[in-house]
Amino acid sequence: MVFLEIKDNISYISMNTNIGVIESGNTCILIDGGGSKEDGEHILSLLHEENIVPKAAIITHGHWDHFYGLLKIKEEFPEIKIYSSPLEKAFIENPYLEFYSYFSSTSPLKVSDTPMEFNGVHVDGVLDKGFVKINGEEMEIISLSGHSPGGIGILYKGVLFS
Repeated sequence: MVFLEIKDNISYISMNTNIGVIESGNTCILIDGGGSKEDGEHILSLLHEENIVPKAAIITHGHWDHFYGLLKIKEEFPEIKIYSSPLEKAFIENPYLEFYSYFSSTSPLKVSDTPMEFNGVHVDGVLDKGFVKINGEEMEIISLSGHSPGGIGILYKGVLFS
């Protein structure tokens, strides 16, 4: 198994930003999606190795290191459904907003000499706190605002992803 098992059908991929994996047969739900296209390629290679198709991804909050890899995953699996909290959706779809919130008096393109891409990830659905069913799996969405205003946790079978 290329995923690191937590219990039952729950595992994770160890990366700079760990990726949760909730398996359901030969499909899965990803919790977050990595911070680069290279992260997305790595996740894809592991999914292929396990012969698992990602059906959904839940983004815990709108910082780029939690969703940017989904751009690569979505190229190969365009039917994957992406979810976030309502407050984080704008930052995920428009990641340049994060830089404006940090550097409001400086254009984000001038903060660094490194050119930055600001491609967002389309969010298909928003998740409010409470119980939801995604890909046939029931889980609880918990508000974890603080690090990010609309941050969420996903409680599934006693395991909390945040």
